[in-house]
Order: sequence, then C-alpha cells, then structure tokens
Amino acid sequence: MISENPSVKFELISQNDNQMTVTELCEIARVSRSGYYRWVDAAPERAEREQADQADFELVLGAYQKRGYTKGARGIYMCLLHRDPMVIMNLKKIRRLMGKYGLMCPVRKANPYRRMAKALKTSNAAQYLPDRKFSVTPPISSYHYMESGLNQIGRRNNGQRQPVSKASDAFPLISVSLLYIIVLCISIENAGTKSAIYI
Repeated sequence: MISENPSVKFELISQNDNQMTVTELCEIARVSRSGYYRWVDAAPERAEREQADQADFELVLGAYQKRGYTKGARGIYMCLLHRDPMVIMNLKKIRRLMGKYGLMCPVRKANPYRRMAKALKTSNAAQYLPDRKFSVTPPISSYHYMESGLNQIGRRNNGQRQPVSKASDAFPLISVSLLYIIVLCISIENAGTKSAIYI
C-alpha cells in the first residue's frame, strides 16, 4: 500500500528502474507532474535542511545523555541554555528532532510513598488552629413584633378570640404595622431599588 505522503510517492517515481513514464506514474500515484518536478528541483534545499537537522540533533543528543540520565524536551532545553557557549533552541524543534530520529524519554514513575500517603489521607480540610468561639445572636425580626402585638390584642379564651373593645387596644397593632412598613422601606432603599408603596 502506497503512503499518502507525497514525498514518499515522489521517491518511488524518481527511482531509475521504473519502466513507465513520469506522466503515467503520476497518474497512478494521483499526484501532479508539476509537483513532482518542484520536489526534484528542491532536492538541494532538502539536503541542506537535513544537514542542519543532523547538526542540531548532535547538540540535542549531547544534552540528552548529559549526567548519565535521560531527559525530556524541557530538560534538554535547559541543558542547552547552560552550555558554553549558550545554545537557544525552540522546544518545538527539540520535540521534532526527537520524533524524527526516534529519541524517546521514559515517563518518570510516581513516588510510591507519596501515592501511599495520598491514599491514606482522608480529608483535605486543614485544622482550625485559632479555635475561636463566637457568640451567635438571632436577628431582630419585625414579624415577631407584629405577632406579639396580635397576641396581646386578641387573647384566646376557651378556643375563642376576645373582640377589641377600645380604640386604645388597637394601637399596638397599628404601631407594629407601621414599624413593619418602615423596616420594609429601609430594606428596599438599602438594596438600591426604587419602589413605591401604596397603602
């Protein structure tokens, strides 16, 4: 099976033992004849790039084998920076050269003791060292004032509520209602909303 890479097809077409013409081979390989001739004309440039890659790979290989242990792309990058003279090489280029020439870096295994300590750890919550104890007081609610006023006005007597006989007895209910409305207006004003209350 022929590879889909055009360079591989051009390599096969350029072989000297072919009995067919270039046009017929390009039709079989499904590549253009102009692309094949451009590839032939660019042979000196490819040779120069190959020589440059080999020279750069020698630097990468020297940094890879430094200090007797293998390194990844970032470790090679740092070794090249600390060379004398300093060599600045892009991380993408280092990875490309490692893939091109088959230079692999084994993945470092996890520390078994650290993994064991992580498995034994049951909670990620830190201990509360100050150990402060705050006193909590319930908030003042206008509903409790209103409920207490209603209970003072109409007391239950044998399951029945006593009727209000005097106007002075209804004063606590009116004052509690007004207080509730004032608290509601203040809370709306603090919230930044403009509202109108119609009574």
